[in-house]
Amino acid sequence: MKFFYDAVDKGPVAIAFEDLAAQVADMVRPGAPERGFTLRELRACQLGHGVIGLLVNHNSMLVHRTTAEWQRGEFPL
Repeated sequence: MKFFYDAVDKGPVAIAFEDLAAQVADMVRPGAPERGFTLRELRACQLGHGVIGLLVNHNSMLVHRTTAEWQRGEFPL
């Protein structure tokens, strides 16, 4: 996740990596949060597309979208 976070252009309002990681963990709900999450858990969480959107475009995704919109599949890429 840190790799994607560092690669994204940060706008005037940057979201801290720790906040982004906490948001992703809340979305994926891994079985053992202290170790992170697996690809299997990401696929099973029903919000995988939102997680990927957060990683590649986290500034606009967090500012303009809600988890409910991600569940309905309403997200910009």
